[in-house]
Amino acid sequence: MKRLVALVVLLLVPALYAGSPGSFRGIVVNAPKGQASAGWIYLRGANGMVRRVSVTNAAVTYDAKFPAGQRLRRPEASLIAGADVRVTAEISSDGEWRASRVEILGKRRVQVDDDPDDDDDSAPPIQRVALRTI
Repeated sequence: MKRLVALVVLLLVPALYAGSPGSFRGIVVNAPKGQASAGWIYLRGANGMVRRVSVTNAAVTYDAKFPAGQRLRRPEASLIAGADVRVTAEISSDGEWRASRVEILGKRRVQVDDDPDDDDDSAPPIQRVALRTI
């Protein structure tokens, strides 16, 4: 009987977590060359890694602290490179993040560095981010 209970627990516990939403923050960066961008955003997290998230069915809103004068009629239009966002999403069966909610927290000026080994000293004085995907 104990074995049966242990087997049921081992089979059911992972299933309970499979559909659990996760929440994470990041800065929207441009899609890598050759990657789809319609319906997707690419977020650079605090660790520098880039995560792709589907936003086709997400509710996109502004955070209460986002300046009213900078808000657009359609918040989705603010999901551009440099936007600081908080995402609530689940991992789908195909391994992709699917957002249910995206909150726009602010804007930052960011340039994605496609070649982090390039030592070009003439770069503009803005934050350069190495593009890496997980």
